[in-house]
Amino acid sequence: MNNDFLEIIKIFEKIKKKGYIKSLYVDNGAAGKMFEVLIDKKLDNKCLPDYKNIEIKTSIESDKYPITLFSCIPLKKNYSSYETLLYLIDNYGYITSNCCKALMINVKESKIKYCKNHFGFMLKVSYKWKRIFLCIFHKNKIYDTSIYWKFDDIYSVFSTKLSKMVCINYKKKIIHSDKFFYYHNMHCYKLKSLDDIIFAIKNNIITINLNFSLFCGKLKYHGINFVIYEKDLNNIYNLIK
Repeated sequence: MNNDFLEIIKIFEKIKKKGYIKSLYVDNGAAGKMFEVLIDKKLDNKCLPDYKNIEIKTSIESDKYPITLFSCIPLKKNYSSYETLLYLIDNYGYITSNCCKALMINVKESKIKYCKNHFGFMLKVSYKWKRIFLCIFHKNKIYDTSIYWKFDDIYSVFSTKLSKMVCINYKKKIIHSDKFFYYHNMHCYKLKSLDDIIFAIKNNIITINLNFSLFCGKLKYHGINFVIYEKDLNNIYNLIK
C-alpha cells in the first residue's frame, strides 16, 4: 500500500464501523458533504484536494450516475467567465416549463447532441491547437466554434487537485424524510499521465455536462462538469487499493 493513503484509509475504516449515519444534509450532494463533516474538514478550497493531497469522491452503489471530476467554465476570446456563460445561455439556451432559459446537456467528442431549440453540441479535441472546442451546430451545419477549454488548464486541475484520489462507495436509506448513509467501500487511485486525460475525452470516457440557467435576469450556475463513470477510472488512474 502506498503511504500517501494510509491515513485516509484508517479514518475511513473508523467511519465504516459506525454503519448508517444520519446526514446533516438532504440535497443531492449530501453524501459527500456529510463525509467531509465526518473527517472534520473545515474550509473548502475548490482549487485544492479535499484531504491533504487527496481528492475525495463519493459514489452511490450504482453505475447509473457518473462522478464529477471537476467543474471548469470554458473560454471565449475577450470574454470573462461570466460573459461566456451569458453568451451561451442567451444564444443557445432553451425555454423551460417555468419560463427560464436553461442549458442542460451532456456533450461528447464527435457526437452531436441536440437541445429542444434545435441547436446541437459536440466536443472536438484539437491536438494542433491544444484545445477542446465546444462545437455548436444548427440544422446539421457548424454554427459556432468560439468556445473552448485549453489543455493546459485541464492539466493544471489534475496536477493540483486530482493527482491522488479516493472513491468512496455508499448506501443510502431514508427514514421519516431523514437521510442515512453507510460508507462501506473505498478505492485509492493515482493519476497515470496527463496525456491519458485528453485521450479519455477524445474517446468519450470523460464527457462534459453543461448545467446552468437564467431566471429573471439572474444566472444560476450548477456547473460545467467533467464527468466519468467509476468503472472507467482505470483509464486515467492506477488502482492502488
